[in-house]
Amino acid sequence: MRPLLLVVFLALAPLAHGQWTTATLSQPRAQLAATSVGTKALFGGGIEAGTPSAVVDIYDASTGAWSTAALSLPRAQLAAASADGVALFVGGRTAQGPVATVDLYDDASGTWSTSALSSTRVRHAATSVAGWILFGGGTSNSSGDGIKVEILDTVTGAWTLASLSEERYHLAATTVGSFALFAGGSTSIGRSDAVDIFDARSATWTTAALSFARQRLAATTLGGQAFFAGGADSSGAYDVVDIFTPELGERFCSPANDNSTGVPARILAQGSPVAVDDDLTLIAEDLPAGELGYFLVGPSQGQVQPPGSDGVLCLAGNIGRFNQAGFIIQGPSGSIDVDLTGLPTSPPVAVQPGETWNFQCWYRDQGSSNFTDAVAITFL
Repeated sequence: MRPLLLVVFLALAPLAHGQWTTATLSQPRAQLAATSVGTKALFGGGIEAGTPSAVVDIYDASTGAWSTAALSLPRAQLAAASADGVALFVGGRTAQGPVATVDLYDDASGTWSTSALSSTRVRHAATSVAGWILFGGGTSNSSGDGIKVEILDTVTGAWTLASLSEERYHLAATTVGSFALFAGGSTSIGRSDAVDIFDARSATWTTAALSFARQRLAATTLGGQAFFAGGADSSGAYDVVDIFTPELGERFCSPANDNSTGVPARILAQGSPVAVDDDLTLIAEDLPAGELGYFLVGPSQGQVQPPGSDGVLCLAGNIGRFNQAGFIIQGPSGSIDVDLTGLPTSPPVAVQPGETWNFQCWYRDQGSSNFTDAVAITFL
């Protein structure tokens, strides 16, 4: 019966989607770095049998051909990232120790050049956002360098320095929307739960925290969310995935006027900036407990303080109100899912790609009223 059972199993087994093939690097190695630019995937550096390598294997998807180049120094444990037609291989460890070397590949000209970080670096993380390439954390020949973030502006070619909230290595980095995130890692006294977030719209940094501290985690982005998966601490490895969903839009009229709680209320927008996705959630936070509120939408921005209100209305034009049944919220926080096919203006309108719409929340506040700050979203 075994042959018959085998035949039945094969008949019922699902077919694999896509096709796997193999290729071969010019040299076997581990602890290498990879990135892509234009039609090319680049695999640089690494180590084999204890010997660091300078080889860069390059696959060109437009021709299907492989070629090789060389880094300026053979090294492993380096980081790589790319933006605006430029690929960088940064730092790493040679046979003599950590280095600050940066190898830059310009895809348009097919040429290589070199630069240098402000200090040596290994076990660091890299990502890119809006024309900036960021290299953060790591270990160095001197203490204190693991807090640094070295940032290349690919438009001007200038390097600048920023700082993580704490020094660490074996961290993970990824980018979602206009945000570059550096998460987790090891410090001199243990593991870190820190997440440092660079907002490319304002070139400012904020901090958040993973659900718990860990190192050697992995990061990626999909569908407008950043995922930080796995990792380990002194107790072992973990299966937890922390998921970050960024705010949408550009905040304005911020901060709002303080309310009776002593702080300003604020609005957040989450979802997709693609109009046809019809995926937008508005959230109001730091409202007075128990007070009612509703969201507003408008095509233009303004600034007027309505009579009897302690806050500022930051919208103008044909303003719509989400005050229908089911859309009234109650403090200290509340949210609604917006139907982008029919914003409640008069008459209702559907959001079109290329349009910018502005959102704000009005709420009652101990016999008066107030407003959150506002957010402008340009839909794609």
